[in-house]
Amino acid sequence: FMLWYLVKEPSMTHAASMAGVAGFAWLWAATRDRRSLAAWALLGLVAGFVALIRWQNLLFALLPGIDAAVLLVAAVRTGDRTALRATLIASAAFLLCMVAGFVPQMLAWQSIYGSPIARSPVGPQIRWGSPQLADILWSARNGLFSTTPVLYLAAIGLALFAIARPAVGLPMGAA
Repeated sequence: FMLWYLVKEPSMTHAASMAGVAGFAWLWAATRDRRSLAAWALLGLVAGFVALIRWQNLLFALLPGIDAAVLLVAAVRTGDRTALRATLIASAAFLLCMVAGFVPQMLAWQSIYGSPIARSPVGPQIRWGSPQLADILWSARNGLFSTTPVLYLAAIGLALFAIARPAVGLPMGAA
């Protein structure tokens, strides 16, 4: 896909989106074991910027979101108030910076649609209650696996990675 969108469809955001998400995922993985408050904030800002490319990229905020949830559960189970407070502050920093990074899009939507949170009335819609996963993955028209069969290997690799390193692989699979 990357080569196609760079060469044949450069006006579309797909290549920039893939590069941005790859950078975000790298930053998430690189800071995962020793993430400071500044790293949480930077990760949030990058998440907001990646969402400027395509708002659907916000789904990748699940990566640090799952990390925060795991840290919160551990802090509650152990009764560690310091860890609980630090995780809540880090999560708030992430969310505030993510929103700050996404503000330009919200201002554009406010200007165009009259609401800071909007979707194009003419574009494809995501229906969370009825996601049509089979069509997304295998539709003959634009299905992910039917148009790019090499992704079967990638999905198998992700599943094997999730088994080998569940702390990293499972959030990646969720995102």
